[in-house]
Amino acid sequence: MEKVEDGSVDVVVCTLVLCSVRNVQEVLQEVRRILKPGGAFYFLEHVESDPSSWTFFFQHVFEPLWYYLGDGCMITKKTWRDIEAAGFSELHLKHIEAPKVSRMIRPHIMGYSIK
Repeated sequence: MEKVEDGSVDVVVCTLVLCSVRNVQEVLQEVRRILKPGGAFYFLEHVESDPSSWTFFFQHVFEPLWYYLGDGCMITKKTWRDIEAAGFSELHLKHIEAPKVSRMIRPHIMGYSIK
């Protein structure tokens, strides 16, 4: 997004994208770069399940196949950690179980961050 000027965007919305990027930290740095002061970053992403769950086990068993069939999608990312570490001034993050989707991608995070 080199052509987008620093601090020129009010809102960035990211839904089910960060699972497929190689470097989540770089993407979040770019989001922060283009956001105006006080700008918001809204997100909804599927993430790794609770380690004590069967979903966690199956996510790790099927991830290589899922990655191949899902065009690079990784179902075991801990994206909330990257967002927490990105340096936003305010973060509102919630872990949810998305209804009516495959058990392996049911764990999600959603929320918003303010620059």
